[in-house]
Amino acid sequence: MAFSDALPTGLAVSGATTASQCGGTVNAPAGATTVSFSGGALAAGVASCSISVNVVAAGAGSYVNATANVSGLSLNLANSANATLTVVAADLVANAPVFSGGSTVG
Repeated sequence: MAFSDALPTGLAVSGATTASQCGGTVNAPAGATTVSFSGGALAAGVASCSISVNVVAAGAGSYVNATANVSGLSLNLANSANATLTVVAADLVANAPVFSGGSTVG
């Protein structure tokens, strides 16, 4: 089993650990916008396999990864599918105390 998946615009591999439940090799270097997988196999009676890759987003929003982004798949996909990653903006956190008004002691 092998394939390549072009990530949606605005997503890139974060460089964190990748994982596969069906053996093989995941090629997803930090900063890459394409994830490749090769050498995987499904055990007898097993119909699916998960491959995990951590990504970073350019900004908040929804990123849709559809089967149209996948190439080189050695299987026939009878149905289309997609996955949506929703990224929300992080709250701003101050790294130093913020004081308001008052007098100075010292």
